[in-house]
Amino acid sequence: MNTPDPSVSLTVPPHGEIEAWLSQAIARRLRVPEVDPEMPFSGYGLSSLSAMRVLDSLETWLGKSLPRTIFFDYPNIRQLSLALASGNLVESEEYTAPDADCY
Repeated sequence: MNTPDPSVSLTVPPHGEIEAWLSQAIARRLRVPEVDPEMPFSGYGLSSLSAMRVLDSLETWLGKSLPRTIFFDYPNIRQLSLALASGNLVESEEYTAPDADCY
């Protein structure tokens, strides 16, 4: 997997362009003609693998690394595209596995 260079600063596309890109990418993965940008990601039925492939492609397209939890941090395409366009991504707290002692 190619990891985008975080030192390279690129201009982020506008919200509408990001929304269109995400809508098309998810529709292709689901093999449907179109998707609703306000439908929750959980309603699409994307597998974890498919979501990560969309995320990898999105990172390549944007030229920057994104949090692996981004589809959980934003409920739908519209809200995610608005956050990406504004540059104000909010990540959920990092998951840490429980200690072995708790079992």
